[in-house]
Amino acid sequence: MYSNHVDKARALHGYNGRPKILIAAPFEDSEMTGLCRGDFLTKLADKVQHTVDRQVFLPSRDVYRAWSATKSAAVTSEILPYVTELMIAYVGTPSLSTGRMIQARAHANMGMILVSPRAIGIPTAANVSENLALETILFDTENEGIERTAAAAKRFYELPEP
Repeated sequence: MYSNHVDKARALHGYNGRPKILIAAPFEDSEMTGLCRGDFLTKLADKVQHTVDRQVFLPSRDVYRAWSATKSAAVTSEILPYVTELMIAYVGTPSLSTGRMIQARAHANMGMILVSPRAIGIPTAANVSENLALETILFDTENEGIERTAAAAKRFYELPEP
């Protein structure tokens, strides 16, 4: 679902990037806890990008420090959830920014892959209707989470066109 509000947000904030995959994950310093503090998300983004050969936007890596908080929020929750082909939502760390991206994607009625450590599970706040959760990946080790998520992204791109 692409709408005029996306065009308006792009014009207002001067953002015309067109990544194919969005990793919805915490990126604000106050939210960077647990696996988000290490290099797990970067490894995840790199593995997915390498596996499916599509550009991946990872907010903690790709939101430019020169951007204002308003522009960062607009790009990650008003533009990218609507224009990317696939969204992978890391829900293992409570995060308002991740929640905004999930809600925007759900509002657009577009599917996503949910990812979290098995010990944490999928928080109630992150639950989306079954038809929007393309896959739910619960993992025990970082490497397992990275490999299973990359495999899920590959399956997404192997699906026949409707």
